[in-house]
Amino acid sequence: VWSYFFLIFGLLMTYFLESYPSLFLFAAFYQGLSMGLFWMGFHVDASLHSRKKVAGKQSGLMSFVSILGAVLGPVIGGFVLYSFGFPFLFLVSIAIFIISILPFLFSKDIYVKTDFDFRSLFVRGHIKYFFGYFAQGVRATAATVFWPIFIFSIFGSYVVLGSYGALATLFTGIFCYFVGMIADEHRKGLLIRISGPFEGIVWIARMFVDSIPSVFLVGFLGGITSVGVDVPLLAKTYGRTKKEKAAAFLFFREASIHCGEICTLLLVFILGTVSSSFIAASLSSLFYLFF
Repeated sequence: VWSYFFLIFGLLMTYFLESYPSLFLFAAFYQGLSMGLFWMGFHVDASLHSRKKVAGKQSGLMSFVSILGAVLGPVIGGFVLYSFGFPFLFLVSIAIFIISILPFLFSKDIYVKTDFDFRSLFVRGHIKYFFGYFAQGVRATAATVFWPIFIFSIFGSYVVLGSYGALATLFTGIFCYFVGMIADEHRKGLLIRISGPFEGIVWIARMFVDSIPSVFLVGFLGGITSVGVDVPLLAKTYGRTKKEKAAAFLFFREASIHCGEICTLLLVFILGTVSSSFIAASLSSLFYLFF
């Protein structure tokens, strides 16, 4: 609940950036604080309540349900941007976040006892997880920041961008559930190692899109490969969390992901080309072979 208030506060500051550019760092701080609170609380609770035999199915179902709510978002966002612009979009987002707080206020609050120990972060068994989470961070930045910019630079349409986001999200959500069931029947690490290289190929293909059909095609293929990595890796994460100090390992996960995000942003800032993030996402996909 607290994470939502910080997020709303951060969005309000973003809304006034045009008039008060000095709010930039404060907006980033509060939105970052919001994400930190939300995902740590969410994953600690989810991991300690997951069941080993159906961890893949639960991870896939969790991803599927969360994605369903995001299917209409890009379409509505594209329409609002096209009709009213960014400031009004921020106001709509804030209103939706306020409404979404209500279910939390009427749900039972469960307190999970878990210790936090920095010493438990730096062990040899965490190396492959660091590289896996780092690669997820690289891909997340390339996919959510630079890929939409790349699409918009080609077609110049918020509607095309929103439609692509909705369809890509829908297909990804459907695959999440089925990949989760497969992950429970087969080795999760093998599924990650198979999907990773294919994801790298798709990222290279993104650099050569030049039409709306090609955008949707690589988005569809990218949804399949990313789910093939994310769902079994989340299941392995929850399994590993049960064996360690939950809060510490999940902090290690979030920190590793954000290292990948920061490195990607710095890379694009230094090289000045959006496509460099695609190359970084492609190369980092090879890290999944460690599993």
